[in-house]
Amino acid sequence: NKAMSWIFEEEPEPKRYDTMDIFQNQNVSSVPPKGDIATSHNNPGNIKYGQFAQKYGATVGRGATDGGKFAYFPTVEAGLQAQKDLLTSGGYANLTVTDAMKRWSNSGYGADLYPEVANKKMKDLTPQELNELVLRQTKRESPTIYNKIYGQ
Repeated sequence: NKAMSWIFEEEPEPKRYDTMDIFQNQNVSSVPPKGDIATSHNNPGNIKYGQFAQKYGATVGRGATDGGKFAYFPTVEAGLQAQKDLLTSGGYANLTVTDAMKRWSNSGYGADLYPEVANKKMKDLTPQELNELVLRQTKRESPTIYNKIYGQ
């Protein structure tokens, strides 16, 4: 998919959104009441709402069964960028891929997602390995949004 090819290139500085504009113009009823979170919330990684997600223009989405609310991103691109950046942030950077995936998924998946790099630390992944991890993670989180993004 040409529109999403940017995610596989060296990224420029991520676009920052003015959260004050977003909050002032937020219409809570615009959050889709149905559909899987990843697809309906432009949130391929099923990221929870908080200060991190706000930097990418996210607003409060639907509630999560394990607590908190999901982030509702303005675009799929913003959701993918947040996913990539979160995986390489302080909370994940020093974890192995296995431990990072277990943490992300609340032990729903781990080394099985990408066995070839399972014991590498997140910060040591090459850009290609990180892109492949995001692709596999997105497919695991939501085949629906995976197909929408990657057209496969």
